[in-house]
Amino acid sequence: MIKDSTKKNVPPNVLTAVIDLANANILGLFPNPSVDQQEILDLSKLKTDDEYEQYIQRLSTFLVPFPTITEQQLKKMFPKNKN
Repeated sequence: MIKDSTKKNVPPNVLTAVIDLANANILGLFPNPSVDQQEILDLSKLKTDDEYEQYIQRLSTFLVPFPTITEQQLKKMFPKNKN
């Protein structure tokens, strides 16, 4: 959302509003974030595409992969229902 707005040469006050809205949306996803979490999630200091890319890369270190599920586990979770 922010990268698209910066490429469209929108007025600075509109870009600021987009960044503020993005920050509010992101922080709204985390109930009671700590000060450290708020700092990590803050987008307002990012200005260039490279800074946004570095931000995304930094956040990717916090991703937790989904566990591997076997076919047997899937069959147990979704049994066939014959009617």
